Amino acid sequence: MKLSTRIFALAFINLALLAGVFLAFAHYQFHLSLTSLLVAPSEDRVRDVARSVASDLSQTPVAARTSLMARYASTYGVDFYLFDNEGPKQLAGKPIHLPAGVQHEIAMIPPSEQNRPPAQPPPPRADPPPPRADRPPPPPPRRDGPPPRGGDGNDFPPPPRPDGFDPDNDRRGPGAPDDFGPPPRREPPPPRDFPPPRRVRIAATAAPGRPGARGGSAAATTRPRPSAANAGYQTVQRSEAGLYWALTRVPIVDPATGDIVRGTLLLAAPSFLGTPLFFDFRPWLAALAAAIAVFVLCWLPFIRSLSRSISRLTANTGRIAQGDFENHLPENRRDEIGQLSVSINSMAERLSGFVTGQKRFLGDIAHELSAPIARIQFALGILEQRAGDDQREAVEDLHEEITQMSGLVGELLSFSKAGLDATSAALVATEITPLAEQAATREASGGAQITVAIPQPVSAIAEPNLLLRALSNLLRNAVRYAGADGPITISARQDSDSILIKVSDSGPGLPPEELDRVFTPFYRLDASRNRDTGGAGLGLAIVKSCVEASGGTVQCRNREPHGLEVEIRLKAAIQ
Repeated sequence: MKLSTRIFALAFINLALLAGVFLAFAHYQFHLSLTSLLVAPSEDRVRDVARSVASDLSQTPVAARTSLMARYASTYGVDFYLFDNEGPKQLAGKPIHLPAGVQHEIAMIPPSEQNRPPAQPPPPRADPPPPRADRPPPPPPRRDGPPPRGGDGNDFPPPPRPDGFDPDNDRRGPGAPDDFGPPPRREPPPPRDFPPPRRVRIAATAAPGRPGARGGSAAATTRPRPSAANAGYQTVQRSEAGLYWALTRVPIVDPATGDIVRGTLLLAAPSFLGTPLFFDFRPWLAALAAAIAVFVLCWLPFIRSLSRSISRLTANTGRIAQGDFENHLPENRRDEIGQLSVSINSMAERLSGFVTGQKRFLGDIAHELSAPIARIQFALGILEQRAGDDQREAVEDLHEEITQMSGLVGELLSFSKAGLDATSAALVATEITPLAEQAATREASGGAQITVAIPQPVSAIAEPNLLLRALSNLLRNAVRYAGADGPITISARQDSDSILIKVSDSGPGLPPEELDRVFTPFYRLDASRNRDTGGAGLGLAIVKSCVEASGGTVQCRNREPHGLEVEIRLKAAIQ
């Protein structure tokens, strides 16, 4: 899984966990839940529809109520039914057999109507009661100062008399008669002339023998007619018999007589989420889109920058592993990735110096050894002519060792030259078929069968001499280890903008764990460390150096059921 995908997944999981924590907090702190958040808006919509239905019912004849239910059903996409709470009895809508649970909900008296006393007019205001005879009258107020605190507990002066007489300012002297007399008695204002409340007859459910019960002996009681504003549209929602039901208490007014029946408006739909009246997904989609937009705006630039930098690091380190030390990473970041880029660039420069120094050192050693070996071979030839029969076997062994040493020095020179000439190689469009035939003719020896299978001409961007040396080394290696097991084939084809050159044999192949190590300098399998088949371990290392100097890559794999296949990939030449 890519790093960007993992970061996005982790961020979404974090967002989901935060939403869960918020819902848990809202549930325990405010007693809210996801169900209440989903159902509460639907209850408001159902009550609004119920008010509209109740208003239309008051103006619709009884015979046309079923048509009214059908019109609402086609508008909102749910089935509408009207029931009397008594029974229950269906009043409008297409005939339906209600499940037991829905019938029980319809027959139940809503909590808002339980134990509610009938509306009564307020009692008339009565006159204030006369003073009691057994209670002594309050003492007269003192004229020479405020009344004493204590006593009857009255700390304030008496209120002024309605006729304006002030006993404290009476200057007629003590015992003067009161000309004004007692204050007149205030009569209560007459009641306002309100129109009497309209009373209608409502059928009420009661126990047998209870006054007002249906079928009882007493007449039906009378109550004030409720209005649409205070009808109390109570909504109950539940799932029953594979359907989703919404029940709302509504007052049903008979437009002919004005009588009111407490009824229930019943809405039925196949599901809650699939019904727009119950669940409107548009606000949720808008909230989700807003959350995703905020998430993308906050996280996408960071994730893209991080993944792009990591991809660049991966590609550059892969090229370094293949020996390409010239590509440098940008160092414009100021974070840990920028510091890593600086470290990788420094490492590539030092590795380039080490590898170049190593190849130059090997080339110098090989060059210095060439002259002594040549002189030894010349002296050995003179010695071989003068040696007797008893010394000839030792001279031949010495000649074989000198020949092997000369071959090793030659491979060292080729390896160092291929590596040092990589930066100065002139890459041109090179025809593959002539080079493959020339290499096959040069390396065919010991009865090995080499076949060139290139059906059509293909051209690659390469250095011809280096590519010829790489093909020759591959064929020499195949003839040495698999020449007697079957034909060796050279094939080439174009794959998109690349040229694939394959050298295949039918030999024993290599152990899977050794496939990535065969191009390492001086690497040899333990089974090949002998004078007859063991080389210096530089043949495939020279192949890799020559191919990389031509701007290509090389890899090998085992064939089925047996054999080894080495693949060279070069850039295709523009035709």
